[in-house]
Amino acid sequence: MMTRDELLQALQLLGHRLAERGGHADIVIAGGAWMVLLLGSRGVTKDIDTYFAPPTDPVHEAVQAVANELGRPGDWLNDGIKGLFFGTPPQELWANYEDLSVYAVTADYVLALKIYAARNEDQADVQTLIRHLGIQSVDDALNIVERYIPKTLLTSKHTYFAEACMEGVANGALCPPHSGRRLATSRGWNGSAAYRTRQFSGCCNWCSNRFNF
Repeated sequence: MMTRDELLQALQLLGHRLAERGGHADIVIAGGAWMVLLLGSRGVTKDIDTYFAPPTDPVHEAVQAVANELGRPGDWLNDGIKGLFFGTPPQELWANYEDLSVYAVTADYVLALKIYAARNEDQADVQTLIRHLGIQSVDDALNIVERYIPKTLLTSKHTYFAEACMEGVANGALCPPHSGRRLATSRGWNGSAAYRTRQFSGCCNWCSNRFNF
């Protein structure tokens, strides 16, 4: 895991190593590192999810050099999130470190990505973003998602996840059966009535109303 200070140290060193190699790189950050660096709502993150502007080879080489120097895994900065970018995301320049320019996506874009991912570990981030953006309803949240994610890719899983997160904001916390862990499973919320009863019956009023128990 990396703290904010460790993230900044690594990015500064990455810019220096790129400068030594005579190259320049533009990266766009999102995900957990965005929550730590931009919003300050987290203390740590495991890595920096980014998009690299081509050419990418110099970036990968410099990232590995920094990993070796700081004793970090080779994927401490990675471009795994690029598969979730649909078109060019809204972004702005956040920082420059010698030959490294760091851009950050906007808060509403991070929200869209996290609701689309619908992962249990993203619930706290989604609730923080809902508060930060002043979102008042599930429809408001889903309208933001549809602004950036093709509507054909959205399912009831995403609606229920957004509803659960909004309910968590209203109640201050989510009970375990509301967790995105179940929303994100292959069985999802579209499983059999017996499955839904087994997972959610007797939990709370929200579950009772949702599934008509």
